[in-house]
Amino acid sequence: MRSLLKSVFAVLVFACALPAAAAEQVVIVNGVRLPPSALAALQLAYRTIIPNGRYWYDAASGLWGRDPQASGTNVAGSARSTIRPR
Repeated sequence: MRSLLKSVFAVLVFACALPAAAAEQVVIVNGVRLPPSALAALQLAYRTIIPNGRYWYDAASGLWGRDPQASGTNVAGSARSTIRPR
């Protein structure tokens, strides 16, 4: 019971630390904007604040990163362009 209470307390403390304007966050993954509910769930599950930005995610490899085209640069030979399913 004590362990459960500690876990619930940790989740509540983290939830209070999330930005109040989480709905105003803009996180785009593979060209799709995450809805506020999905963004809040990810931030709570991983106990971190996800910075606004554009990201890519490769489900086959599990690799992810910031979208290089969002910054106007293209990373030649990046993992994103070289990973091929076997």
